[in-house]
Amino acid sequence: MTNEFRLLEAKAFWIASSALRKAIRCGEAGVEALEQVVENHARYGVQPAIKARAKELLSERRRSSKAG
Repeated sequence: MTNEFRLLEAKAFWIASSALRKAIRCGEAGVEALEQVVENHARYGVQPAIKARAKELLSERRRSSKAG
């Protein structure tokens, strides 16, 4: 895996996770689509740290939606 790929994967995850958190916080549309992108990072991501953070973010989302 090249450094360029690592950077692209990290940047894509950062953009998707930031947009997801903002959409949830502001009640914007598109939460489901952004969740799918983050879920894809959790399933198919190459870098272990990104996969772990994606899984953590999704579990936080599920806990808050069950509580709310």
